[in-house]
Amino acid sequence: MMKVPKIFEHTTEERMVKHFIQSFELLLKLRFPACSELAGKKVEQGLTIFDFTHGSVTTVNKQVYKMIKMAANAAAPNYPEISG
Repeated sequence: MMKVPKIFEHTTEERMVKHFIQSFELLLKLRFPACSELAGKKVEQGLTIFDFTHGSVTTVNKQVYKMIKMAANAAAPNYPEISG
């Protein structure tokens, strides 16, 4: 289970947004090209899966939702080609 309050005991929202941006850069510069080579065609989209094994979407609290929204808001304006 994601313990968002614990995460923010060690970081800030600004640092999390920077982390998301770094992750998107790795995706574009390393992961997509590696996947493209393996697939033999251009790979330019990914999929995020949320595992709710011990919960459900209704158990997601406001902090978890805010964190997901931060990632989406970091991606949409900066990486429109992979956002959707």
